[in-house]
Amino acid sequence: MPSASMPDPVSPVTGYHAAAQKGTSFLLTARDVESLIEPFAHSANARLEPASFVYQHDARGVIYSVGAPAPHSLAYRLKLSGQALGELSLTRDKPFTEEEIQWLESHIFGLVSALHSALSSSDQAMVEHNSTHTTVA
Repeated sequence: MPSASMPDPVSPVTGYHAAAQKGTSFLLTARDVESLIEPFAHSANARLEPASFVYQHDARGVIYSVGAPAPHSLAYRLKLSGQALGELSLTRDKPFTEEEIQWLESHIFGLVSALHSALSSSDQAMVEHNSTHTTVA
């Protein structure tokens, strides 16, 4: 589980796209998915100062959670090309402004693209792995 303190922000685009590219040649683990989420979480923390940041992908068994819930929240179901990519939520004590919501939503697309690419590659690798290890009795 990640620590509650977040390091300096990183570029959301280069951070999670680079992590996605690293993950395309093997089956993704929960930790690999977290490596895509962390740069985004750091950027969101620097810009929005949320009390909590939660990403979860139930089908993959991934939960990335930092902080404690607060009264005001934003929540998104992440999906691309019909593929469910998890859920993202941020909370804090004061309401999010329209400008902050627009910033977040403009950056979510990069995260969704990286997750879709990495998870699709992982799924394809799993299919290929299973087809090469099928035996006939």
